[in-house]
Amino acid sequence: MRVLLMCGVVAALTPYGMPAAPNQPLVFAGFHRDMDLATLLDRYPRSSHEFSPRAGTAAQTSQQDPHAWIRQSLRNGSGTYIVRIAPAEMHDHLYYVQTEVHAGVVDRLWLLFEKPADPASRQPAIISMESRYPPCNEVLAPLSAKYGQPQALESSFEEALESFPYVWTNGGEKMTLQCGRYEGRKARFAIGLTFEKH
Repeated sequence: MRVLLMCGVVAALTPYGMPAAPNQPLVFAGFHRDMDLATLLDRYPRSSHEFSPRAGTAAQTSQQDPHAWIRQSLRNGSGTYIVRIAPAEMHDHLYYVQTEVHAGVVDRLWLLFEKPADPASRQPAIISMESRYPPCNEVLAPLSAKYGQPQALESSFEEALESFPYVWTNGGEKMTLQCGRYEGRKARFAIGLTFEKH
C-alpha cells in the first residue's frame, strides 16, 4: 500500500541556491507538469505503460496499437497515466510515475521513489520499508540548491509515520517533496515528488 508521506531536512541556501526564473518550469530528472507525456513511451520502452480513460475519452479497441492509443489519449483525452519503470531503465531513484490528465493537460504529476519490495528480505518490517527509499536529503539538497529553500509546512502524523511537506512554487506551478520518518526512528527518506497547479 502506497502512503504519501512528507518530510525533509531544510537545506540552507547556497550561492547557487537561487529561485528559478518565473518562466522556467520546476523540473526533476527531466519531469515537469508541462512536459509532453507521450515522450515517456520512447524514453522507457521496456517499462509498463497504462492509461485508464475517463468519461469522454474513447477506450482502446482491439485493432489499435496500445502505444499509439496512449499517445493520442495523452494529447487529447482525460484519464490516469501510469508508468512502472523497468529495473534496466530506473534512474534518479524513480520507480513509478502517475499523472492525472484532463483534455490533454496534466493536472497532477506524481513521481514515486519507492523501490519494489524484495520478497526474500528478512529485515524487520520498518527497516525494510526504510531501505526501499533514498535518504530524504539526497533529493532535497539538489532541489534546494537549484530552486532555493522550500517552504516548510507543519508536520503531521499518520499512525506511526511522521510527515512533512516541503514546497517550491514558481508562477502557477507547485512542486512538493514528500519524505517520511517512522516514529522513534532517525532515518528520513524521500517518498516522492508531486507537481501540480499553484
